[in-house]
Amino acid sequence: MYQLIFGENFWKIYQHECGRNRQLKQKVVKALKQLAVDPKQQGLKAHKVGTRQFGERWAIWATGDLRIVWDYSQDKGRLLILGLGGHSGG
Repeated sequence: MYQLIFGENFWKIYQHECGRNRQLKQKVVKALKQLAVDPKQQGLKAHKVGTRQFGERWAIWATGDLRIVWDYSQDKGRLLILGLGGHSGG
């Protein structure tokens, strides 16, 4: 199992993107939990993406349009959770 290390703005972005939508928040948390267990899990559909903010990183889908941007840490056993946004953002 991986330890998730969250970027300084992740939770602020999470609140902005999800608002009061409890179902959306649950989907994001579920995706994060699955990521911590196995980043290569087929259901997460992990894929490389090019982002304006973070350069080339990994992404998984929380919903059809909402993705979580992440990368492997230099510290073994840790994943850096960098951002959250729509397909066209990031």
